[in-house]
Amino acid sequence: MKKLLTSFFITLIMVILPTWAWASGEQVVYQQVAVGYFDIWKHVNGTWQDTNHDGSADIKGQTGKTAYFGYECPQKIINEYVLTRVDVTVDINREKYEAAGGRYGQSWNAFSKEFMLRMPNNYIATIVQSGLPNGRTTVKTILDLSPVEEALDRKENRFPGEENLDFSKLAEGWRWYLPMIVTWYGVPKHQPPQEPPDDQPSPDDQPSDGSGEDEPGGHSVDLAVIDLKILDTDGKEVTKLKTGKEYTVRSTYKNNSDLGGYANIRLYQEAGGEMRLLAEAWVFMKPNCTLTYDFKKVSVGSLSGKFISTINLEWEGW
Repeated sequence: MKKLLTSFFITLIMVILPTWAWASGEQVVYQQVAVGYFDIWKHVNGTWQDTNHDGSADIKGQTGKTAYFGYECPQKIINEYVLTRVDVTVDINREKYEAAGGRYGQSWNAFSKEFMLRMPNNYIATIVQSGLPNGRTTVKTILDLSPVEEALDRKENRFPGEENLDFSKLAEGWRWYLPMIVTWYGVPKHQPPQEPPDDQPSPDDQPSDGSGEDEPGGHSVDLAVIDLKILDTDGKEVTKLKTGKEYTVRSTYKNNSDLGGYANIRLYQEAGGEMRLLAEAWVFMKPNCTLTYDFKKVSVGSLSGKFISTINLEWEGW
């Protein structure tokens, strides 16, 4: 087996900024109320279908079943914001539902009656894959196929397009709904000039040196990637990797200046002369600080080449 080289690429970014400039914070840029579902079917011969195609029949009362759902952020939002992260929650109440904009104009009472009362036991949802630049994400749900008394009877309830389906060979059919709120975060691509913090003087208030000429002001921001490690699921450092297995790539960054701001960090895999973007995130770098970030669930595409981490202070609108 070839050894995947673990290396890091040091990026020095020199950006001239006003001494009082500070980046605006991360914000919620889009929320969507989504509803997935999990159906199970029993045939008259007593066999149950494999609904989620995991190789085993899905039978009422089973625990720990999984289902995956994909969601996208609207292009309009992607055009206006740099997406920084995406979260999902199944803990939904009236306040959260209405703050997220609801679902197709449904009132909270109608939504709760139709979907919330038909949720399965031990239902959780997590983000397992995030294609932030393209505004795409995959949600993994885990659930128990119970309680049946709260599930929707599929033999008694048909949906558009099912009017002519023959259910006579199906003895049982049940559906549990999987409501969730997907929240996208980001920072504006074009940030308006910010007012200086209370403890920072504005440019007009800067003391003069008495020369009668305006001298160029500002500071340089010196950022660097100083370390990169690959860890297994137990948090132990590894040097030999396997394709198809997921790892945590721990990258450490250094801000050697007296200015802070939001920085875009990226993780690439270089192989065969090509650079493949594996993951990216936005972090806030405080002045003169060291920051460590874990890129989680990183899959190796090739056993040759090397990992490269970069950092770039993004500052637009000035």
